[in-house]
Formats: sequence, structure tokens, C-alpha cells
Amino acid sequence: VTYAMCLVAFAIVFFMQSNQFMEKAVEISEGSLSPTIKWKRLEDQIFKIPNLLKQEKLVRIFNSIKINRDSITNGINASENLKFSILNEILLEGLHKTPMSEFKKTNFGYAPKHWSELLVGNLTTEHKQGFYTKEQYSQEGCYLVRISDLDNPKVSFKEMPKVKVNEEIIEQFKVEKGDFLFARSGTIGRYGIYESDETAIFASYLIRFRFDSTKILTKYFGYFYESNLCARQLKGIAQQGSNVNINADNIKKLKIILPPLKEQLEIVERLETLDQILSELKKKLTLNQKIFMNLFNFE
Repeated sequence: VTYAMCLVAFAIVFFMQSNQFMEKAVEISEGSLSPTIKWKRLEDQIFKIPNLLKQEKLVRIFNSIKINRDSITNGINASENLKFSILNEILLEGLHKTPMSEFKKTNFGYAPKHWSELLVGNLTTEHKQGFYTKEQYSQEGCYLVRISDLDNPKVSFKEMPKVKVNEEIIEQFKVEKGDFLFARSGTIGRYGIYESDETAIFASYLIRFRFDSTKILTKYFGYFYESNLCARQLKGIAQQGSNVNINADNIKKLKIILPPLKEQLEIVERLETLDQILSELKKKLTLNQKIFMNLFNFE
């Protein structure tokens, strides 16, 4: 069946989103910087599509899937908005109802009197910039954590590559459980906390921080790093433009309002519950997309 043959609305709305169509479009595109497709050439291409009756059935199914996808996406957006609203409130006021007489004025606003206002540099034990390599990725060796693998608040192995490096390099740049990694270039607030037993090193556009566990929970700092309390400070010191650059000293100069460890843990547990809800919604969105694309595998 050629592209020029009549199709129902399915062809325009759904078929052009399929892998079959996109792969062919890439194959026949022209130009390297801004590839384009000549419609006359596309018209001559051959695609495998179902008959009109099945197309009509598929359109109904696709519409149902799209409605479900939109609902999930709205749920994700609402959950993210709720999380950040709660995040910015409890990192300043805490979870417990404290009378105003027990608050003090800080650089962030009013906070409980028993909380401490500190520089992040007073909470760290070490920091290090990542490993620069020109080595090609490999199926063997150790994992290499990149900016794209940071998925607040975790580090994702979904597309993480491996590289072959010697033991000396691994020893210098190894990532350990509880390490805080953040992108020194790109989006403010992007980070990941390493929680795996897999051997990994971290790439040059990342900086690794380790914190004094007697003073602060790494996960608590992660949520602070996502918050407006941190973002406002970073925006004031980062280079302006489409990309921003942040160094270790920038982070160490940040001010943080810090509750005792017990309260930090309570706050982390509350926010982790919201993160779990977000994670489940994102899994549903991924499943929705897989179902949608699998329906294009016509026989």
C-alpha cells in the first residue's frame, strides 16, 4: 500500500507518530543541519498498514489511549506542583505546628528557633570534579554516570554506558552509596544520589559531594537543592544564559536552614512518599506509550 492511497484520520493523527513512519522519514530526509522531506518522494514510499475497517477500530483504541495518557500527564503535573508547594513550605517551617512565638527571622523568612542557619561548606566532608575521558563506550568495564543519568533524586541506569578504565581511575572517581552528584553545567537543580552497589565512576561535567552524616542527611540536602530556597541563591551566582555553570565553591557558599536530624528524616520520608507517587505515574505513562507504539507493529 502506498502513502498516496486513502487512509482514515488515523494516518495523519497516529500513523505519522509510528516508528515505521519515522524510520522511513529519516531514511529519505535530505540535509544534515536541518533535514527536510520532499513530499513527492514520501508519496512514493511503501508502508505496511491495516485495511480500512481495522484502521477505524485502531483509531478508537488510539483515542482511548490518548485520553488515558493525557489523564496520566495531568496527574504528573498536578503531583509535581503539589510536591514543590509542600517542599518549599516544610523546608522552612517543618512538619510540626509550631506557634509563631517559637519562630525566628532568617535569610529565608521565619523558621523554627531550634533550626540552624549554616553554610553548606560547613556540612561537607569532600568534593571532587568528575573524570574526563575520550574512551568509547563499551559493554564491559564500569558504569559512567553522566548528566543525562541524573534523575532527581536518583541516578538512573536505564541508558548509562560503561567504559574500560584502570583501577587507579576507579579508585579516584568511584561513586559510593550516598554520594551526591550534581550537574555543573545545564539545568539548575539537576542531581542524583547514588544508591547502587554497581561499580561506577562519574563524568567530567558532574561534581561529587559527600556530607557529614552527623549533621545532615544527603537526601535532605537533595530536596533542599530542588527547592526555591536553593534555586534563588544559585540564580544569583550562576552565569546567565541558556546554560548555567555552577562550581563546588558556589554550592559550599549556599546558605541552608537546617532542622535536627530527626526532623530531617521525617521531612525526607514525607517527600519520598510524593516521589513514589510520581514514579508510579511516570511508569504508567511509559507503559501507555509502549502499548501505543506496539499497535503499529502491523502484520
